[in-house]
Amino acid sequence: MNTWVLLSLLIAFVGCQANSTTRQPFIIGDNNPASVEYTEDTVYSCAHFLIHPGPNQNYDTSKMISTTCQSLKTRSKRFLNQFPVLKWIFGQHPGDIKEVPTMLKKSNASSTRRRNNKFLEDSTELRLTLLNGLPAKPHSFLRLLKWSGSEMTKFFGYESITQAWPAMAVKKLQCTSRNNAEIYACGRRNYGRKFGTRKSILSVGNFTELGTIYKYTNISEWAVAVGNEIISVDSCLDYGTFQECTVSRNNTCSVSNYEKCDQVAALTPNQLFVRNFDNGFVVVASNLKEHEFTIYGHNSTLHMVDSKHLFVKIPMNPKATELPKMRTINQDSELIEINNEDLNYLEALHGPHPEIIKHRILLKSKAPNGLQECFFWISVGVLVLAHVAVVLVWWITRRNENKQKESVVVFSEEQVCIE
Repeated sequence: MNTWVLLSLLIAFVGCQANSTTRQPFIIGDNNPASVEYTEDTVYSCAHFLIHPGPNQNYDTSKMISTTCQSLKTRSKRFLNQFPVLKWIFGQHPGDIKEVPTMLKKSNASSTRRRNNKFLEDSTELRLTLLNGLPAKPHSFLRLLKWSGSEMTKFFGYESITQAWPAMAVKKLQCTSRNNAEIYACGRRNYGRKFGTRKSILSVGNFTELGTIYKYTNISEWAVAVGNEIISVDSCLDYGTFQECTVSRNNTCSVSNYEKCDQVAALTPNQLFVRNFDNGFVVVASNLKEHEFTIYGHNSTLHMVDSKHLFVKIPMNPKATELPKMRTINQDSELIEINNEDLNYLEALHGPHPEIIKHRILLKSKAPNGLQECFFWISVGVLVLAHVAVVLVWWITRRNENKQKESVVVFSEEQVCIE
């Protein structure tokens, strides 16, 4: 019985909410590698990473590193020898300086000239890196020391060193007291970081009956696809070939539950609404049958489809010969209803605009209709409930009649009667 009552009330509620016209966002995949992480799980950390060089067929890389570090220390000591006061401040005294053989003296006498030249060339490159800082891209440095960077990658929660390298806020190459090389790095550490591809989310909306107000879903324009899951993100950092995105666990608006996102109203007196997105995407919503475009001197006229939406991919270079790419968004378009909250928001932005006044008049004229619609569905629910009550009474009555017709056996001296 309680189930039927709940069902009847649910029917009435659904009927009153029939005007909800939130439209599903349009998803475009740019397939750029990206990661997503929750900001609540991220910790800013710093650490030292000792470089363990890999094998080198030309020379011993560890020896090259130690020789280079020694040469830098010798250079600084020779500089301090010219200034006794500075030498005393830095704790160097006569007799502390030991002569460090040059790289050519320390190299194996039996090695070939080519190996000696390679040793000297790489040592010079390492010396410049120690003095000038690490390069923006890790490939040359990784090749120089035959280093994988797995320790740093694992510590900060990335999949590869090429992802962790540009994401570091601080990274410095330095020599240790034992003439080894190490990297001091600081960045965001998150072991729950997920990896996938970035998606562009183009939110679409609807026009009102008058066509001069447009309402759309206020949702983030970026998301990351991880397997079969698409996660909306708050922001992304572009590292060239890698996008690092973050999102808060408190964010309830996402592409997976876009119905919960806020709706934003915009005034469109010319029945046209244009939104610019990153990567040159432009979404055009028009309540007209056709629309003319002029982009970088290229003119075109398009007939608007039933969805009244299309998106345009504009070339990033204005001098490019490539024509703008246009594509319709094939979704059914429905008129939306504007409430007083939307009109108050628009009036705060534009003042008492004539179109806002028209919508207020239209809203007042339609207010009883909405109430009547709710009463209609409530009446339907009451009728369903009454029908259930009648069926229930009939079933109880029939059950009582069956109980009264049970067979009774009566015994007498003359005969046996069955009533």
